[in-house]
Amino acid sequence: MDVTSKVPEKIREKFKECATAWKTLAEKEKQ
Repeated sequence: MDVTSKVPEKIREKFKECATAWKTLAEKEKQ
């Protein structure tokens, strides 16, 4: 089931930004 296809573009962009921020934080924590 593809949930992202039902999500509006703006929300998807925000989510992508959050995901990227979290990934960056996680990598900083590892170092």
